[in-house]
Amino acid sequence: MKIASNMQAGATHSSFPAWLVAIIVGNLMLGLGCAIYLLQTYRDTDRVAELRTKNYIRLITANIDQLFSNIDVALRALSAEPSTGSASETRRLQVIETVAQNHPEFRTLTLHDRNGDFIGGHLAPDGKPFSIAGRPYLELLRDSPQAETIVSGPYQGRSNNRWSIVFARRINSSDGSFAGVVLTGYAVERFAETFKELELNESDRIIIRSADKALIASFPSATKLATNSTELSPAFAEALTQSPEQGFVARSGKETLDGTERMFAYRSRAFTGLEHREKTPRRTDRGEYARRRHALSDGTAGLRSRSRLILQFSRSASPACQAASLRAKLQVAFAGLVEG
Repeated sequence: MKIASNMQAGATHSSFPAWLVAIIVGNLMLGLGCAIYLLQTYRDTDRVAELRTKNYIRLITANIDQLFSNIDVALRALSAEPSTGSASETRRLQVIETVAQNHPEFRTLTLHDRNGDFIGGHLAPDGKPFSIAGRPYLELLRDSPQAETIVSGPYQGRSNNRWSIVFARRINSSDGSFAGVVLTGYAVERFAETFKELELNESDRIIIRSADKALIASFPSATKLATNSTELSPAFAEALTQSPEQGFVARSGKETLDGTERMFAYRSRAFTGLEHREKTPRRTDRGEYARRRHALSDGTAGLRSRSRLILQFSRSASPACQAASLRAKLQVAFAGLVEG
């Protein structure tokens, strides 16, 4: 009896007080709740980052569409009158000067004959008359009577050595033969002006490439990304192979051009004036209309592919970046708890 009594007393002495058990259980529950909150917040951060990335590529595409559309409208107006000699070219040069004076974005707006030789126009302050002989877009326009505005480049300017993309449009003679080209150059660094209103994070980057993957512009600029370079990260190259028109990659891996794991979205855009804005014909004319459209499509496939740009928006997907975003969310959450 004495031994049993001692054992019972020892058991009672070694058991935890109820209040201590309640504290331990409460802490465990709090820890579990925090872990679930952190996991959910991390997932939310990922989802927000994905939505932001996809929305930004749409916004960038809309900005570029508007910019290129404005340029296309001007070049359409300048090429509308057939070339009939010195009188028509004098009128065209007068219109060029008026356009350049009223629209500062046209820093270079020039007229060239069928051989690419400079006729006249508006030059940038550091520019000088230049020939476009041998440029691929001159040959494309010369050989494509149905071609309208095309986008080409980037090219290093012959008048000022600046890298630019070129918007060029064919001018016809009164008989429909090739008479020359009206063009404008858009310096790659000026894309910064297009995107400066966007509220970008420190790790965000906008990249524009040509159809052959050559780098046209990077914003913000990065010394590791050289203009005209065709180097791609493995993840981006694979994404373009699988889905050339558009896509999204949540994790690129660390084999990127700047060594940072990234989340990115991209879109491929054909910026040409080759899509004729014709009204749907009457039923009796639809056969001829279809034949015309088919011939146009066959003849402009090469031009369309060469006038294609690849737009990419990326942001850092590294744990450090995610942690920073997570810390910001937690600071807001805990600040709300303190205030409450």
